[in-house]
Amino acid sequence: MKLSDLKSQNEINTDIFNSLPPLHKDVVTDFFRNLDKEEGTILTNFETAVDKTAVQYNVNTDVLYNYFDNEVEAQLGV
Repeated sequence: MKLSDLKSQNEINTDIFNSLPPLHKDVVTDFFRNLDKEEGTILTNFETAVDKTAVQYNVNTDVLYNYFDNEVEAQLGV
């Protein structure tokens, strides 16, 4: 099972995601596509997908790391 199977096609519906600027929404959406393409362990896949997506959009990897930090904090209620 792939991570993208758990969500609708191009549909991420959280307050954190919805607050992102349009470019960053595209970056996060494509991150999940890139993650699905990777083979190996989840941590290696995650790091590789972050790097590839950041290069693809010419953005700093912090865009994705900050998004995931904020999303995890929101989900945990921190």
